[in-house]
Amino acid sequence: EADCRSAVDYMQNPSEYQGMDVDTVLECKDFARILKKWITHSFREANSVADSLAKHGYYSTRSPSL
Repeated sequence: EADCRSAVDYMQNPSEYQGMDVDTVLECKDFARILKKWITHSFREANSVADSLAKHGYYSTRSPSL
């Protein structure tokens, strides 16, 4: 699951992706296929625990201003 709709769309249709890291997108798609996993979209509001952890990680790794 992911809450980034465009990332999920690209994983489901990698031929439409035009970014610089297209190889990474294709590799992730192949990896999900090998593991027999599906990539789906989950709204951020429905996944509040993951959203809270992501925010905590983002703010705790930022260097303090001097």
